[in-house]
Amino acid sequence: AILRRHGARATFFRVGERALAAPDLVVQTAEAGHEQGNHTWAHDDLTQHDEAFDLGTLERTHEFLANLTGRPPALCRPPYGRIDSVGLAVCAGLHYDVTLWSHHVTGSNPRGGVNTILRRPSPGSIVLAHDGGSEPNASLMKHLDRLVASMTDAGYRFVTVSELLATSA
Repeated sequence: AILRRHGARATFFRVGERALAAPDLVVQTAEAGHEQGNHTWAHDDLTQHDEAFDLGTLERTHEFLANLTGRPPALCRPPYGRIDSVGLAVCAGLHYDVTLWSHHVTGSNPRGGVNTILRRPSPGSIVLAHDGGSEPNASLMKHLDRLVASMTDAGYRFVTVSELLATSA
């Protein structure tokens, strides 16, 4: 609703088992024009496993998202921002761009995270908004609304990661 209200688009990096528990939400965001990215099946640290495991967790999520939305994901955000050469090779084999972030807004301190971004906005930033909880964090939602409104009012646009990468190329 926040994104729709401000004409913003985003990329949602999906943990497969969480997407399986809420497929309607995945379909709803995809139909609204938001990108769906791969965040592994069970949020496992890719650096702690071998190639077969990494491939399995990413392929399982890839297939689920592609079947659910009709569009295969093109991006992977590794859990915890951790990836090694094995994970990078698996992502390359799946034709994924690996996505990290420049700013992080968490449910534990959303006011502080948003204030930091608003003090020094930067074109091309990737903002990770992540509460890690099972229910939407009301304070996080309030401050994300403030972030999107303030940045949009200042002339910034919120786009999907793939749109951002295409623009910068």
